[in-house]
Amino acid sequence: MQPIYQSYSQQQKFTANAAYELRSPLASLLATVETILRLPPSNQWEIPLLLQTVERQGRRLSHLIWDFHKKSSALEVMQNYSSRLAFLRGVGGISDRRFYFWELPF
Repeated sequence: MQPIYQSYSQQQKFTANAAYELRSPLASLLATVETILRLPPSNQWEIPLLLQTVERQGRRLSHLIWDFHKKSSALEVMQNYSSRLAFLRGVGGISDRRFYFWELPF
């Protein structure tokens, strides 16, 4: 039961960190779009500069999402490894032998 609780706890932390990291660039992106929509006709020359900001913020969000995807994939592999190792230790009576990833029964 301990590996399940640890897995759940890690997923909660990961989700909280992801939400926190995504909130700031998303708020900035929305604020820039709002600024563009409220520009008076006399300041239309600012639109290209503001759109560059939107593009930069969008790319930052894209990079963050990709980083989270990579981290979640690595976390999933670690959780699978941990649960399979716990299974092998519990069922097979294996004590402290180290297992490599490729040795685990999938």
